[in-house]
Amino acid sequence: MRINRFALATALAFTLALQTFRANEPARLLIHHISPAVSTICIANSDGTGERPLLGASTLDYNAVFSPDGVWVAFTSERNGSADLYRVRADGSGL
Repeated sequence: MRINRFALATALAFTLALQTFRANEPARLLIHHISPAVSTICIANSDGTGERPLLGASTLDYNAVFSPDGVWVAFTSERNGSADLYRVRADGSGL
């Protein structure tokens, strides 16, 4: 049986990322919606319920990842004409 190393590494990384969040906070997911003209980041509960946009009106945000403590979300955005890195609190404040 051949093991897909990428799939295994991804599963392990996801498991470790969930374990690094604060124990008193529910696990969350980052969801990337992409279409030809719009690319937005949403945040949801770990079971996919409660999905909402992470930021208000945004058009080209992608590659989102939680910080190890789950407080911040780092992402790439082309909101100023070029691909730049941003961070925002997981509640959408403090861009």
